[in-house]
Amino acid sequence: MKYCILIVILLMVGLSLWSVSFSHNPPAVLNLDEVTELRLQVVDGIEQISKGYVFWRVTSTKKWKKETLRLEYTGSQWFIASIPRLPNPYNGVEYYFEFELGNGIVITSPELQPEEYAYKIQSANKTGRLEKAFVRVSDEADITSDDGYIVAISWYEIMNAIDLSSLRLIVNGKDVTNRATVTQAALTYREDRPQPGMITAFITAKLKDGTSVHSPTWVANVSQGKKRFVLPFDYYGNFNVTTNYYGSSADSSAFTYGDPRDDASSSLDLYGSYGILDLKTNLFVSSLEKTNKQPVNRYTIGLSIPYIDVVAGDYSPDFGHFTIRNRNVRGLFASLHSPALTLSWSHGEMVRKTTSSFLDGDSLRHTGTFRQEAIAARIQLGTDHGYILAFNAVRNRDIKSSLDLDDYRYFAYDGSGAVIDTVYTVLPQDNA
Repeated sequence: MKYCILIVILLMVGLSLWSVSFSHNPPAVLNLDEVTELRLQVVDGIEQISKGYVFWRVTSTKKWKKETLRLEYTGSQWFIASIPRLPNPYNGVEYYFEFELGNGIVITSPELQPEEYAYKIQSANKTGRLEKAFVRVSDEADITSDDGYIVAISWYEIMNAIDLSSLRLIVNGKDVTNRATVTQAALTYREDRPQPGMITAFITAKLKDGTSVHSPTWVANVSQGKKRFVLPFDYYGNFNVTTNYYGSSADSSAFTYGDPRDDASSSLDLYGSYGILDLKTNLFVSSLEKTNKQPVNRYTIGLSIPYIDVVAGDYSPDFGHFTIRNRNVRGLFASLHSPALTLSWSHGEMVRKTTSSFLDGDSLRHTGTFRQEAIAARIQLGTDHGYILAFNAVRNRDIKSSLDLDDYRYFAYDGSGAVIDTVYTVLPQDNA
């Protein structure tokens, strides 16, 4: 019996060592065409977290999208992430957080069945009471792009109670009231050349007593017509520019924190979807980039369909603690994954070739860094939320041909000028 009690105590102590607690309040509403910031506080155990992600999707859709969580600032307890501007999130958004601890354990918030009990944010444009007096008069639920899209809505029963100045028509997430024809008891709106896909429309308004009301959401399906080809491609993105300027006291003894070099950088993130295909492009360009130093710029393009991911450019594959992890590889990454089996492969440049010189007495010597290439493969059985069994194969090697001999070799001579030694300032390594 005492052994059972001892085992229970040890388990409780072990679990307490891995305990991480969170505090999170979902945003009140989701505003159309605005970036939504998510904030999560790690109350206890932040030092155990090695990675964090938020998985989100528009409610009633199937595919979860993944964004990386980042600390608000160094030493902060707050993680933040952004849900990008969405053109048509009329059903709102649901999301959950996932964290990987340093010991490999994966935890989520909500803790149990996060996909089923995910956090939810409702669309800001559908607040108040559902008003059944809004009636769609047009009934074309299935049209072609040649036909044009027409929506006609009546509110005859409440026409004396509604405040017409507050009425808004939202089509595919955009306020198009100024392009609609509005009368005392009805509204009509037309698009001559709608893009193939789904079109959603609803009305929001206020009654004269201040009550907020909204209509049901009406859906029309647009198929491709014969007159022209329109690519049903949804996309969104953001562009950022950052500059840093440093000034210091004229006193030479004054201490300057960090790197005092002025710099500027810009980033471009584009995301798109075409049916089951998802596309992402991430570009980061900095003035600190130097061709003879390790790369600062990042260029990534990725394609994803169910069960297959392909990424070209800069990527940080995760092949486990003892192989490749949190290291940038500029090349190609591919993953074939299912609920029970994942096959991953990566190949590319991990270290860039560089050259430099130094003075050895009165002599100028040369040294450098070999271009390092990495190739890795991983077979994983199981899921990240349970037990997994994985086999990794990794090879890192310096490419000897990337540097000329004179870049890292020199000779030592005796007094008569004869060579007495050959000195190599750096040597290529296999499985570096």
